[in-house]
Amino acid sequence: MSDIGYIRDGRIPAEDQLVGVALDKTFTDIDKRDEYTREGDTLHIETIEVVAKSPSELYGFLERQVERGVTVKFHKEGIFFTNSENDLMSHFVLNALEAYAKLDWSFIKGEW
Repeated sequence: MSDIGYIRDGRIPAEDQLVGVALDKTFTDIDKRDEYTREGDTLHIETIEVVAKSPSELYGFLERQVERGVTVKFHKEGIFFTNSENDLMSHFVLNALEAYAKLDWSFIKGEW
């Protein structure tokens, strides 16, 4: 089980992300990050905006990671997501994001 950091330059400069967080490895490349992370790892990310610009993107990202058994922790927001059956809050938020993403998609397609 490793603590993996994911940093991406953007509104928050890379050197200001995950400061003081003990990490075994840090990635800036999405593909290499996903290739490296394994079940039981924790993926540390400074803030949600590093990985998603919309609820749909966030849901897709979280669903992929959690299904693989990777815990995702957003430090600025102070929230984390796991695939543990006991983590009811993670399941609730993921379900809410899924519903919002489907609604958002129906607006985009003009079905609403």
